[in-house]
Amino acid sequence: MTITYQILVSNKSNLAKAEIVDVFPGDTQFTANESMQAFISQGGTFETWNRQFSLIKGTDKSFEDMLYLMDYNDVGDRKYFFIEPAKATQIWQDLYYTGETTNTTAQILEHVGIR
Repeated sequence: MTITYQILVSNKSNLAKAEIVDVFPGDTQFTANESMQAFISQGGTFETWNRQFSLIKGTDKSFEDMLYLMDYNDVGDRKYFFIEPAKATQIWQDLYYTGETTNTTAQILEHVGIR
């Protein structure tokens, strides 16, 4: 499964929780400050990860197709935001235990709200 785009979502950064920080090409490498997996690969642990961000990885649309998620609404706020999945879902489990999830765009958009 090829990752074609990645959405960086704020958890505890200086942005509000669930704000979409940016959309990136699928091959973008994130730092240990941005990615739990990068943090762990550099010697960190699940227990000490600060959970500033989560990564939502998509497989079936291009990076360019998803840039609309960075649009602003008429009052100058980001138009789109991430809706935290219910704890019983696989997406929530993936995000909690690995800091990222990989899904189709249709599955991802079930968790994107519009202001």
